[in-house]
Amino acid sequence: MANQSPTIIPIDNYNMSGLSDSKFSGGKYSLYRICGFDLHSCPGVLKVAQKLTLDSGSTVDEFVKCQVTSTNGNTYHFSSTSGKIWERNGTTGAWSLVYTTSPAAGTAGCSGAREYQGYIYWATQSRLHRILATDGSGAAAWTANAAPNWATFTNADPSFHPMVEQNLILYIGDANLLAQVEESTFTADALDIAEPLRIKCLGKISTDVLIGTYVDDHITKSQVFRWNTYSVSFTTSDEIPEVGINCFIPGDNVVYVQAGIQGNIYVYNGEQLQLYKRIPGEYSPTEYGRMFPNAAANFNGKILMGFSKYYVGE
Repeated sequence: MANQSPTIIPIDNYNMSGLSDSKFSGGKYSLYRICGFDLHSCPGVLKVAQKLTLDSGSTVDEFVKCQVTSTNGNTYHFSSTSGKIWERNGTTGAWSLVYTTSPAAGTAGCSGAREYQGYIYWATQSRLHRILATDGSGAAAWTANAAPNWATFTNADPSFHPMVEQNLILYIGDANLLAQVEESTFTADALDIAEPLRIKCLGKISTDVLIGTYVDDHITKSQVFRWNTYSVSFTTSDEIPEVGINCFIPGDNVVYVQAGIQGNIYVYNGEQLQLYKRIPGEYSPTEYGRMFPNAAANFNGKILMGFSKYYVGE
């Protein structure tokens, strides 16, 4: 049998075009999948990604959707199902349960959290809570200084209280109302939008606030609102046939939006959403995916996204 030369498949410029549209087609230099590789730490060199290790041990025992990197040097992680709050000490790396929220009404799972003007704010279904960051290092400090039930939401949305700071004001979604904290004054209804729309995520563009909405998993209609933060109504809105605006993705002078349950990513041009790309996958009524409102970040100029895939019936 004649010797055959080995087939060489060149992998070139693998970090130039990201994900392809499918396993069958895509832009030049795009990849359908590349798992377990480090593309970015050394430009031009393809490295094996380092194994992830469990940092928290058995301390964190519930699902976390919200976390805050505090000016006190620690990070705080909020349970989405109970009132538990875990602290990771920024100096020692040690994890501890520092507080358990007991709201006066509604469920205790955290649906939004952020630090604003020296205070750590976190939301449960019906209440907004806070603690001064400098008084919040360790369980004893949280027990002594936390201010639970600091403010009351009007609508008490059971799932979403997204937060964003813009123009020195903290904005918080609550169903069809946008609440705000200005310095230490809480306003439950700084802006309202039409029901049955619910505010699922918040973002920023220039000096304006972006509001992403959702009704429920059976309604294929969502809107993005842009508000200048001082007019009595929103500035512009754009409606798209998607099951919810899930997350605003921070780019470099670009706003990306993940919407719906089939991995669609849009670019927002200031007034309208324009379909940009789709996260590859074989989607169906029983296999779908979406991003959570806080599952995106811009780290060292790179956009990081967490995409959750669901399989109904498994």
